Amino acid sequence: MGKSKQGGAFGFLRGKVGSVTFSVLPAKSSKSGKKEQVVRALPESVSNPQTAGQTMQRMKLAPAQKFYAAFSPLLSNAFQGVNYGEESRRYFMAKAMGKDGPYLQKGVDRFVPAIYPFSEGSIPSVPVEGFSGGATIITLGATTAEETVTPAILASALHVESDYQITVVVVNNNNGLFVPEYAGFNDRLLISELPAEALGKDANNKITISPSALGLSASAMVACCVILSKQDASGSWLRSTQDMVISNELYTSLYSTDALTAAIASYKDGASVNNINSDWYYNLGMSQAFAGSLRTMYMKNGEKEALEMIVGIRTVNGITRYTVFTDNITTGTGMYQVTNSDDGTIALTPAADGFDVAWALSKGYSVELWREAYAVQLGFLTGAE
Repeated sequence: MGKSKQGGAFGFLRGKVGSVTFSVLPAKSSKSGKKEQVVRALPESVSNPQTAGQTMQRMKLAPAQKFYAAFSPLLSNAFQGVNYGEESRRYFMAKAMGKDGPYLQKGVDRFVPAIYPFSEGSIPSVPVEGFSGGATIITLGATTAEETVTPAILASALHVESDYQITVVVVNNNNGLFVPEYAGFNDRLLISELPAEALGKDANNKITISPSALGLSASAMVACCVILSKQDASGSWLRSTQDMVISNELYTSLYSTDALTAAIASYKDGASVNNINSDWYYNLGMSQAFAGSLRTMYMKNGEKEALEMIVGIRTVNGITRYTVFTDNITTGTGMYQVTNSDDGTIALTPAADGFDVAWALSKGYSVELWREAYAVQLGFLTGAE
């Protein structure tokens, strides 16, 4: 029987051959000191860390984290058989990262609703119909021929009992910020406890739920979800399996091939939609309050003391433009500034300080009317001087 240079019948290979390494380790099942051959493929060298695959993983991470954070009171206990808290967070992130999309461009630093798993379990799922942004009701796939929809009829149409708990989740577009709301989770709302005005049906006999009847805002709804839950005899919580449902417009903007192409390009060219450019926000249907980036900047007028002004920045035909804000374009009494950085209060600077419409125009700045929504976009509060 032949021997190799390592000794022993047919010996063990050591070292590297091409993209494979050969090594020798004690056999896991052996207590006699016997050894076994271990073969491992070497990791591929990364000549270009900006591959499409790596970019897609990066673009999915932050949106998934922000989605979980927005709904953590619900998602931390939404998956049947998964422990509350950190284990649920890891479970959600694994599910979210395994999905295709959403395709968000680099620099999007806010919560964006997308088709993420919201709950998982053995209770029958609640079918939610697609809708256009701005809808005020949630239309279910469940139907009834009854003239009046009662909680009992809803439960029957969903193949559950009236003592099942129901949670209704909506996301509204509030001046470019997505605002999540939900009803039923903390209050342990039962189907049987739904108010009569919360239920109805459309012309096709599909059952509808009115979020406003549950105390939720639904004037600019862009996403929603309905979850059923019940505690079994052992004390374990059962759930229905649900994904967040988003508006048709949002779906096109987040999951289309155009969205994917633009997202990958934004990572490769170093662009950041949240820094200056804002067209993407409008295409997304987010209606960002100011069409660009809002920030505070210290600005001077001659020898006068510099003031911390509110400035809008955007690009027009490749040229960076600056905008300041006033209360009246024609007879504006001043420009908006931060008057108290400690509490983030915004107020008008008196025209007597020399920071008025004429000063702004002379400096080449554009001037626009101030909107309260800008304070929200900035993350500040508004208040009187």
